[in-house]
Amino acid sequence: MRSSDIFREYVWLVKTIWQAGKITLEDLSGRWERSELNNGSPMPRSTFNRHRSAVQEIFGIDIECDRSNGNVYYIANADSLGSVMNWMVSLLAVNNMITESHSIQNRILLEPVPFAGDTLQTIIEAMKENRQIELTYRYCFFECV
Repeated sequence: MRSSDIFREYVWLVKTIWQAGKITLEDLSGRWERSELNNGSPMPRSTFNRHRSAVQEIFGIDIECDRSNGNVYYIANADSLGSVMNWMVSLLAVNNMITESHSIQNRILLEPVPFAGDTLQTIIEAMKENRQIELTYRYCFFECV
């Protein structure tokens, strides 16, 4: 399996648990079977555990099991992840949804990422040095016909 496919599975796992709040392995496996990332087979516990460990290592997201409440899984450190991590996971989840929806990919247009690359780096460096930044923002709206 390609590493990009495995990475998509990690993002899918985080997004699914995040949206559910708490979910059993059985329900998670059922959602996995219906996912376009899957080939129709259930998610084995060993795969889930490997993905769970990788998600913790890569994203710093702790997927824990509440055994006292019916063996449900949840994101234990959701409150401490911060807005940048939440934004990143949301962005990756949207990318997964679009990738999974092959039949409508050409009908989805995304906005460019704000402050891409060099601009964001320049702003972060200025903030670290406590320098004043002046920005001019222009919002453009295009009507759909």
